Amino acid sequence: MERLGEPGSDTGSPCGPPVPATGQGPPAVGGSAPGLQCLGEAILTEPMTDTPPPAAKGAAAPPSLLQQLQGLARELPRMLSDRVELLALELQRAAQSLVQIVVLVVAIAILGVTVWLTLWAALVTVLVHAGLPLLAALLLTIAINVVVIALAVARVRRLLPRLQLPATRRHLTVAPDPSPTPETHADDRAS
Repeated sequence: MERLGEPGSDTGSPCGPPVPATGQGPPAVGGSAPGLQCLGEAILTEPMTDTPPPAAKGAAAPPSLLQQLQGLARELPRMLSDRVELLALELQRAAQSLVQIVVLVVAIAILGVTVWLTLWAALVTVLVHAGLPLLAALLLTIAINVVVIALAVARVRRLLPRLQLPATRRHLTVAPDPSPTPETHADDRAS
């Protein structure tokens, strides 16, 4: 089907004379080239069909749904195998990293305890040089450490109920408690 403005299409439309088939290029300035009006006419004169254009000879038809599913079934084991292998490699690397982290945390803890003991030894030495008897200086450092331990234990006791996930448990129970206890919210705000 010839279109407007194509070689050999003489429709007498206001879009201008047909373009010569000589391949000499666009019409001269002042000549009428196809514009929006011509484009509109071309669209309006094209017959509308619901059938797709015929496939070119030698072009393969698109695969059917069954063929696509069969192709997916062939590729699925390879895709799963790749992902399982990736998971295994990452788990191996994560395990190696975890071992290194544990070793480093132990080393940090040992060094931290060493620094802590050295700090208290220096404090005892300063107190003894200040005129305090050695026994009194040692008892003072022990008392300070006991107070710090008591504060840490009290804080741990306040944090322990959070490990039971109280808000989640209330929301997941069949008959949730309509009134949460005020101390639960006070504990949440205190931290």
